[in-house]
Order: sequence, then structure tokens, then C-alpha cells
Amino acid sequence: MDEGTAALYAAIIGFAAAIIGAAVGGLASWKAARHGADAAVQAAVEQVNGQAAHEYAHWLRQERRRLFIQILEVIYYTPRRWRETVNNVRGSVAAEGSESNRATASSDGSEVRKHLDTLGVEAYLLASSDVCKALNQASVTIASGWREVLEFVRLLSEQPPGQLEEEQEQLLQRLHESIALEIGNFTEACRKDLAGPLDR
Repeated sequence: MDEGTAALYAAIIGFAAAIIGAAVGGLASWKAARHGADAAVQAAVEQVNGQAAHEYAHWLRQERRRLFIQILEVIYYTPRRWRETVNNVRGSVAAEGSESNRATASSDGSEVRKHLDTLGVEAYLLASSDVCKALNQASVTIASGWREVLEFVRLLSEQPPGQLEEEQEQLLQRLHESIALEIGNFTEACRKDLAGPLDR
């Protein structure tokens, strides 16, 4: 083989090696670029999912806070409603019209219990079991308190005006103390619920 033919073969082999090298290098670059793009897409998806989960958890905590405030307002204002109910009936006893006020008292008690029951359903969907237990106990205490108030109203309507004033204050004070205890228990359960991790 002469030098020209050897040079031609060397050039052909060099050219083929360059083409194969370029093809292999291009393929490797393409695979690396594809892998990089896949990793970037995966990272973006994970970031969006993480952000969505965080936003949902934040929304859930805000909804719990809103719900807990509504429940606390119902519990907190119950003793005031008891006092207003008894005072209204006491005033109507003096004016000889206690029957309608007794019906109003019963209606007020039913309204409070229904409102608390409605909020309770929402609490069972959003809150921890400790909050639900505290709410259930507060509901039982409120229902019992309304029964006592209605019984006292019945007794009051059968008495002459000005009777049972000391008993009224004792009853209302005792009921107020029981509600204060329930407010403390419910508030503590809410604090624990809201202080926990966002994703509960």
C-alpha cells in the first residue's frame, strides 16, 4: 500500500471516528439535557405540591381559629342569656304575663343548643378529637344549665313577685362558674390544636 492510499484510509477512519464521536457526544448531551429538564420539571412539581399543601394547612388553621372563636362566643355569652331569661321572667311575673316569657326562655335555650350543635358538626370535620371532646362537654353543661334555668323560671312564675332572689343569684353564680370551667377546658384544647403542626 502506498502512502497516498494509507493517508486516504487514515482520513476516512478519522472522519468516521469524528462522525461517531460527534454522534455519541450529541447523544450523551441530549440525554444529559433531557435528564436535567426532567429533574427541573420534577423539582417544580414538588415545589408546587409543597406550596399547595402549605397553603391548605394554613387555610385549615385559619378555619379552625374562626370556628373556635364562634364556639367560644356561644359558650361565653350563655350565662348572660341565662341571666336575661330569668330577669325577663321575673319582670313578667310582676306584670302578670309569665307564660309567654317562659316560652321565649325555652326557645332561647333551643336556639343556643342548635347553634352549638351546628358549630359542633363543623368542629368534628376540622378539629382534633380533644377539641371535639371539650365542645361536647361544654354542650352537655350548657344543656344542663338551660334545664336548670327553665325549671327555675317555672318555679319563679308560680311565686309572688320579689321571691327567690337569693336562690336566683346562687343558681346563676353556680352556672356561671361551670361555664367558666368549660371555657377554660375548651380554650386549652383549642390552644393545643392550633399550636400543633399545620398538616393535621
